[in-house]
Amino acid sequence: MKFFFDENMSPTVVDPLRPLLGREHELVSIFEHNGGRLVSADDDALIQSLQSQFDVMVTQDRSQLRNHREALLDSGLHWVGLNVQRQGDLHGLAASAACLMAGLPHALDTIGSWAGTNGCWITLRGLQREAKQRITVRNAPEMQHRARVTRLTS
Repeated sequence: MKFFFDENMSPTVVDPLRPLLGREHELVSIFEHNGGRLVSADDDALIQSLQSQFDVMVTQDRSQLRNHREALLDSGLHWVGLNVQRQGDLHGLAASAACLMAGLPHALDTIGSWAGTNGCWITLRGLQREAKQRITVRNAPEMQHRARVTRLTS
């Protein structure tokens, strides 16, 4: 299956996905496709040009389902959108990459079993982004002290 990542997806999130999806799937960023000539293209024209070359379009532009619905229907492309707040910083890129890593295998299962005549439209839900939602911090010396106390009382 051939995936196209549009300009709303940072190209830095594409490379980590390649080993995950394996050789049977090709992942192409808009910035590497045709020398990046499609960057800033009108979405209707972009979607039309992709239909003969790609199976899946991946984006963070959720307005495409509303503003370019007819082009998507006509193209037959599967559409995968991320429900992740776009930010160009490390946290934003990590959130996008994590969302794709966790969600694309499920999207592939859905697309593989899709029997519709048009492509299916899938939204990947984002992961928690706040530090307190993702990590627990413990004081290392305190943990060492607890381990010593446990060994002495055992």
